[in-house]
Amino acid sequence: MTNNGDAVEINIEEMLKGAWAPVTTECCIYKVPFSIRRHNEEAYTPKVVSIGPFHHGHPHLQDMEKHKLFYSMAFLKRTQATVGSLIGNIQEMEPEFRRCYSHALEFSNEQLVKIIFVDCAFILELFCRVHDQLLKEDDDMCLSKPWLSNNIMYDLLLLENQVPFFVLERLFNLSFSSPSFLALTFHFFQQFNRSGLNFNDINRIMHFTDLIRTFHLQDPLPFRIDGNIIEHLPSVTELSEAGLRFKVLESESCLLKLDFSGEVLEIPQLVVDDRTETLFRNMMALEQCHYPFQSYITDYVDFLDFLVNTNRDVDILVRERVFLNWLGNTDSVATMINGLMKDITTSNISSQFLDVCEKLNAFHKNPWRKLMSALRRDYCRGPWQTAASIAAIILLILSFVQTVCSILQGSMNHQTCLGGLASGAEEDTVEDAEEAPLEQGNAVVEPSPEGGGMADRPSRELPLFREALVDKECGSSPSVTVNVAMTLDTNYLRDTMNTKEDVNLIVDLRGCRGRRTRDRSLGNIVMMMLWPRRMLHRHGTTTNDGFVDIVVAPFAKELAVGEAIGGSIEVTVQKLLDLDVVAFLFGR
Repeated sequence: MTNNGDAVEINIEEMLKGAWAPVTTECCIYKVPFSIRRHNEEAYTPKVVSIGPFHHGHPHLQDMEKHKLFYSMAFLKRTQATVGSLIGNIQEMEPEFRRCYSHALEFSNEQLVKIIFVDCAFILELFCRVHDQLLKEDDDMCLSKPWLSNNIMYDLLLLENQVPFFVLERLFNLSFSSPSFLALTFHFFQQFNRSGLNFNDINRIMHFTDLIRTFHLQDPLPFRIDGNIIEHLPSVTELSEAGLRFKVLESESCLLKLDFSGEVLEIPQLVVDDRTETLFRNMMALEQCHYPFQSYITDYVDFLDFLVNTNRDVDILVRERVFLNWLGNTDSVATMINGLMKDITTSNISSQFLDVCEKLNAFHKNPWRKLMSALRRDYCRGPWQTAASIAAIILLILSFVQTVCSILQGSMNHQTCLGGLASGAEEDTVEDAEEAPLEQGNAVVEPSPEGGGMADRPSRELPLFREALVDKECGSSPSVTVNVAMTLDTNYLRDTMNTKEDVNLIVDLRGCRGRRTRDRSLGNIVMMMLWPRRMLHRHGTTTNDGFVDIVVAPFAKELAVGEAIGGSIEVTVQKLLDLDVVAFLFGR
C-alpha cells in the first residue's frame, strides 16, 4: 500500500508541475462556450478555410490547404524577406501567441510554427492581391469566384478562426515597407466599416474579429452603468399602437447610435441577410469572453430582441426602412433576432441604451397612450374594422346629440309653460267657479250643466286659456288650428280622470301661436300635452312633480274627428269658447 501511495503521489506531483493557466490576460482568441455555440454551430465554424490551430485539419476544410500553399509560394516571391527570417521570427513569437489561445494546444512547437506560417502567408498574399485588385487571374481560384471569396472573408471574421494580429503585422513589416498592414486590413474589410473609421485612429487590435467589433463601436464610447440591465421594453407593435413612430437615423452611420425625441425613435438602418447572424454571434461571443463589462454590441442586440417578438414587429421596421430584409421571410428575421440572446449574460448596459429604454417604457406606460393602444388593438386592426369603428363612433355621437337636443327642447318648453302660467297667476284674479262666473270678452259666461258639469269642475280652474282665446278672436285671424293629440273613448277617459264628465277628446294646442297678450300666448300657456299616466290625478290634487298642463274639451260634434290620431281641424275661436274648453292645472 505504501509503494502504491508513493507512486500516486509522484504522478500527481508530475501532473501539477505541468499545470498552467488556460486563460491568461494575454488570451484573446477563444473557443465559443458550448452553451452559446450549441444554438448555431455553423455560425462559429469556418466553411472553406481554417486559420489558426482550432480548426486545423478538419476534413471538410482540406480542399483549401492546397490553395493556401499556392498563396504562400506567391507571397514568398513577393516578399523582400527570406524564408529563414520569417520562420525565425515566428519561432521567436511562438510562446507569446500560444498564450493567446484559450485552450491548450496539442500541437508541438514545430507543428504550431508551421501552421501559423502557412496561414499568415496565405492571409498576407490575399490582402495584397485584393489591394492590388488582382482579381481576374485565371489561376486564382480564390478571388475569381465570388462565392468563394465571400466565404473566405466571413471565415476570417470567426472568433475561433484567428491568428494574433501582431504576428501578421510583424511578418508584413519584415516583407514590405509600405503601406501598413492595418491599411490593407481596412481595405479588405471596408464593407463593414460603415462608420468610416480611419486606421490611423486605431491604437491596437487583437485580431480580425476584434477589428470588426471596433468598426461598430461609437466614438467616444458611452459610459456604462454597473448593475443595470434591460428588464423590460415594449415591442415595436406595442409602441406603434401607443403612437410611437420609427424612422431611419440618416445622420448617423454608427449602428449603435439611437435617438428618441417626442414620439419618434430613430434607429440606424440594418441590412438583414444570411450573414447577419454569423457577424453578430461572433462579435457577441468575443464580448462574452473578453469584454464582459464593455458589451456594446450585446446591448444593441438585446435592445432589438426586446423590440422584435413577432413578424408583425419586423413588418413595421421593414416598412419604415429601419430593416432592409434580404433574408426574405419576416418570420425568419424575428426568429433570428430572438435567438441571438439565448444563453447570453449581461451585467451592465450602456448609459445611452438605458436612457432610451427608460424613456420608451415611460412613453408606453402613459395612461393616454395605453388607452390609444387598446383602441388601436381592439378596433383598428384592419381597414374594414377601422371603417366600421369610425361609423359606429359617428352614430354614437349623432345619437348623443339628438338625445341632448331633445332634453334641452323639452326643458325649455316646460320652463316656458311654467313661466307663462306663473305670470298669468300674478296678473289675473282667479276666482272660484262656484262663486264667480268666467268672463268672455265683456260678457259673462255661465257654466252650462249640459256642457260638461261646471259644478264638478275643480276650484283651481285657470281662465288663462279662455282669455288667450278671447284675445285671439280680437286679432286678425278669426280661426285657430287645433292639433289632435289622440282620441280616447269616454270610459277610458272617465277612469283615468276619475270624473263622470262626458269627455273623450284631448287636444294639443302647441300649434296655436296667437298674438302675445301680456307677454304670453296660447302656445306658451298650454305647452306640454301628453304626460305619463301617473301624472293624471284626480281634479284638484297637488303634487311635487311640477306643473302638468292638460287641456280637456267636452265632447261636441264640432270637434269630433273620429278615431284619427295626429290629425288637425280648423275651427273658429268662437267655437272653442262656446265649447267651454277648460284648462286644468295639476299641482304646484
